Amino acid sequence: MRPIKLAIEGFTAFRDKCEIDFSALDLFAITGQTGAGKTSLLDAMTYALYGRTSRLNKAGRDLISQGASNMSVTLQFRVGNIEYNVARSIKGSSVNVRLERSEGGDWKALAGSVSELSDQISGIVGLDFDGFTKAVILPQGKFDVFLRGKPDERRQVLNDLLDVSVYQQMMQSANERSKLAGERAKTKEVEIDTSATPEAKIECERELERASAQEQDALSLVEGLRQALPSAITLREKRRSAIQEQKELDGTQKKIGEATSKAAEAAKDVQRKTVAIDQIKTEIEATDYDSERHLRLMRLEPLAQQRESLREQLGREAGEQSALSDRLAAEEKNSEAARLAHG
Repeated sequence: MRPIKLAIEGFTAFRDKCEIDFSALDLFAITGQTGAGKTSLLDAMTYALYGRTSRLNKAGRDLISQGASNMSVTLQFRVGNIEYNVARSIKGSSVNVRLERSEGGDWKALAGSVSELSDQISGIVGLDFDGFTKAVILPQGKFDVFLRGKPDERRQVLNDLLDVSVYQQMMQSANERSKLAGERAKTKEVEIDTSATPEAKIECERELERASAQEQDALSLVEGLRQALPSAITLREKRRSAIQEQKELDGTQKKIGEATSKAAEAAKDVQRKTVAIDQIKTEIEATDYDSERHLRLMRLEPLAQQRESLREQLGREAGEQSALSDRLAAEEKNSEAARLAHG
């Protein structure tokens, strides 16, 4: 895991907003006076990933700056060739988390709850909180013991950090087997040196040879475990990385399958539309077309429009003539009535 950018606000010594860009740095050191917040930067990275810190095992509101009520930490980091963005914030009584992965310039959400984020981070980084703080972040205090302590103290710090107790148990078991084989060999030697028959002596010598061989095997096993210890630790971390890579590969294959299915559906749609277009072309080709008749109709169209216009005009004139006849009849009727009245 490689940090790219860290943004913190209201976190321990950093009450005001602070952003640090690591993208252009290959090797760097964090320096400053005591209390300047050097360790708080490492705590912020650890908190962003796991929700707690290695120093005093603080978590949540214990990390909010004195006098502040809100806190936010955002860490952008890279694992392999993939970039991620993880954020945790506390506002009043609400706790918000977010995990995103960069895909083609956009950010895709991976987790939006604390439980989802914990599962995702352990898989992406390849380490849980204990493994991360032991293998990546050397806790404050233990570093001083490691530098200034006696050999036994430095060895104990490494044992605690690397969690090699399982290998020590294997070595202890092998030493016990070696010790037991040696004791059995000594017992057989005593039995041989006392009152033993020639046959029994031969059998005891054979048993002694077998015990010596077992002792040698046990010693070889102890030495092999001692030499294999660093490789075993490295192999464990690589196995975790391989599991994460396999998960991402499975996700990619799933997307490829979905894209293939969509492409097949699109191909079917194209085929259907192609068939429809061919059918329309066939219908167009089968339609009879008389160009001379079309030209005659085009020439007759203005005459037809003129005829229709004349018909409408005659209709209007006939209506006007009918109205005029009605008025004349009314006038004649009125004149006849007036004449009779004056007669």
